[in-house]
Amino acid sequence: MALRYRLAVFDADGTLFDSAPGILASIRHTIETLGLPEISEAQMRTHLGPPVDLAYHRSFGLEGERLQEAVRVHRTFNTEHGVKLCQMYDGMREMLDRLRSAGVKVAVASLKPAPTLDRLLELQGLEFDSVHGYTGNGESKGDLIRMCIDDLGIPKEEAVMIGDTVPDREGAEEVGVDFIPVTFGYGFKPEDGGAGDAETLERMILGN
Repeated sequence: MALRYRLAVFDADGTLFDSAPGILASIRHTIETLGLPEISEAQMRTHLGPPVDLAYHRSFGLEGERLQEAVRVHRTFNTEHGVKLCQMYDGMREMLDRLRSAGVKVAVASLKPAPTLDRLLELQGLEFDSVHGYTGNGESKGDLIRMCIDDLGIPKEEAVMIGDTVPDREGAEEVGVDFIPVTFGYGFKPEDGGAGDAETLERMILGN
């Protein structure tokens, strides 16, 4: 059977992993450490998906050095402690194994800071054919997707991006690769179409 895609590029938070517990813990730690105003859990959950600096600016109005300090505190705590609270979504580990057995390369392109992403994958005992997180050099989602494609030398027409938020879709559009939304993460809803579980996602990637 011919493969629909030879490369599947995954977002991390909200796609491979339910990272919410670790991210929420990191926000609470940052609030306590810096004496920031308390916010509701609903407001904290708006931090799931967008870049850390944008989320803290929106929630607390932070700018300049104060914003940089909040980002540093959040990321340090998340790398050391928050990632330990992350869990893979049901069926994702087995799905990745089956994709690789079928001959599909698997990669991760995430705006999660690269050290945090590497630590998370290490804790989960996962290996990918290519991994790119945010290094602080202004990479867009599209840049990270493109890096994965270039690493593996696979034409973009044979690659697909899988993600749970609009920036994931926009990154795929920027590069010119197909996109599959997942609806169990932090952005897309069932009415948006896409995959609601790992089994459906596997079928969409393999084209069967």
